Amino acid sequence: MATVTIPAQVPPLPVMTSLPAGAADLATDLRAALVNVNDVQDWAYRASADAFQGDAAEASEHALTRFARRLDTSEAALEQAVLATSRFEDRLVALHTQWLTLDGDRTGTNAAIDDLRIAVQAATEADAPELQRRAERLQARAARLRADIADWAVRYDEAEADLVAALAAVDTVREGRGAAGDPGRVDPAAVLAGMPARRVPARVAAWWRSLTAAERAALVAAYPALIGNLGGVPADARDAANRAAVGADVDELTARQDKGEPLTAAERDRLANAEAVQDVLDDYREQLDPLTGEPLARLTQYQPDEHTGDGGVALFLGDPDHADHVSVYVPGTLSETGNLDSTINNVDALYDAAHDRGSAAVGFWLDYDAPSIDGVSPAEVWDLASVVTPGEAAEGGRDLADYLDGLRASDAGAPAHLSLVGHSYGATTSAHAALDGAPVDELVLLGSPGSPTSTADALTGAEVWVGSADHDPITLLGSSGTLPGPLGHDPAQAAYGGHRFEVDAGSYRVQDLLDNHSSYFQDESLDNITDIVTGRDPDLVEGRHPGGYQALDELLVGSSLTSGGEWVWGVGEDLVTGVRDSVEGLGEGLMGLPDLFRPGR
Repeated sequence: MATVTIPAQVPPLPVMTSLPAGAADLATDLRAALVNVNDVQDWAYRASADAFQGDAAEASEHALTRFARRLDTSEAALEQAVLATSRFEDRLVALHTQWLTLDGDRTGTNAAIDDLRIAVQAATEADAPELQRRAERLQARAARLRADIADWAVRYDEAEADLVAALAAVDTVREGRGAAGDPGRVDPAAVLAGMPARRVPARVAAWWRSLTAAERAALVAAYPALIGNLGGVPADARDAANRAAVGADVDELTARQDKGEPLTAAERDRLANAEAVQDVLDDYREQLDPLTGEPLARLTQYQPDEHTGDGGVALFLGDPDHADHVSVYVPGTLSETGNLDSTINNVDALYDAAHDRGSAAVGFWLDYDAPSIDGVSPAEVWDLASVVTPGEAAEGGRDLADYLDGLRASDAGAPAHLSLVGHSYGATTSAHAALDGAPVDELVLLGSPGSPTSTADALTGAEVWVGSADHDPITLLGSSGTLPGPLGHDPAQAAYGGHRFEVDAGSYRVQDLLDNHSSYFQDESLDNITDIVTGRDPDLVEGRHPGGYQALDELLVGSSLTSGGEWVWGVGEDLVTGVRDSVEGLGEGLMGLPDLFRPGR
């Protein structure tokens, strides 16, 4: 064995007890508290003394004004705490990224030292000079790494100390009053007054970039409902605002409920929507974006009172402002804010597949009135019945196009490769968005019941991709002729001119037909969708030709016979006839719709 001085291994890095996810949670909680304080303060300033007369009116107004001013002390203290915690979160993101890099370097250095030790044991004295030079290089490398780790530890300790000092500076009433009276305190109303009168996303994005960090933080805290849903504002700011709004809703409404105070139906819907969104955020709270090191989930839309109580929400896995490939998924019938399991599962599956192929962000947009039903009231039945009309899809498409304009405007680098992926009624909505000028590169229509145009060229300048299983009955609702069906034309037709890609045809059993409609985010279909959203070519199949495939009634008859014989079809025929007659009655009596089962044939 050669005589060589082998360097000592580099010890493990200090453990990060403060992590970006924890700092983000603290910032969200502080913003939520600030939102609630703002709401109470606004109420106090707006409260009218009209219910009183004379001295009582004057005394009431004086008391409410003093109360509102006292709240300003808490508001100013919380503003400082939010700003300090946000800075701490940003520092932790950078420190965590550096920690991962240093730990990787440490692992590599220690492995090289182990390799050297093995080489020395097998070497002769003749090999010693070269091995000693190798050892000296490793010694220098290890020394530099130890110095870098020590420097990192100092910066980590400083970040924690700075946060503690900032919070301690506003933890008394006197310090709160000082913050409230600080001449440098940002007035969010004055900052908001500088926003462009026309909220065009590109103008909003330019205005936002012109603001200081303190001005942005003040706007997020003071106007979360506005900033969280404002196209052109970056995703991280929208996420911070929307998380604060969710937290404030959960805190306020739960507290009232716990005190036995009855909530209105609208408030119960709002709480259910807020809790559903919070559950999704909690599921991803420990996951970090490999691109930015920040929390993976970003809540880019939150409107819990919209769409007859179903709410509106949009959320990304990954950062759409910095990813190279960005895709937005639009779910369809029965999708709503209070029931996000299927939606987020599809997003999760596509994100896992896409980010393995490069820099990717995958989100969903559910801020339209997707047909759904939560009860048996006339309004709920009508909501579900709207699945056979294009009205909600057309209106949702306009809002979706606006949302996508906002994503384009807040993009921080070279324009991302942007894909819009719609499923079921969401595919029809996405097609309407494309017709309305949505700025996408790829339009993916999955299980589409219809498109508003008879050709892809008439719909959009983007590439149109169609995933349509032959045994998915919903995809047979679109017209194959010149006249549109209830929701438009079948984009899987060869004459439509889209690119039809390979998917699993699905089971031919009648009881599995609707399962075929919900299986596009699996197996070869998912692989092909992933190819499209990451800029690759999927596996293509030929489009449909009239007479070359089973129409809807033929599929229902054939699959029923295959599934159990004529007695099964006898029951199924009665059911199908009843549904068809109901739809025809709805169409003829209310909308003048053609036969649902033979659109355009």
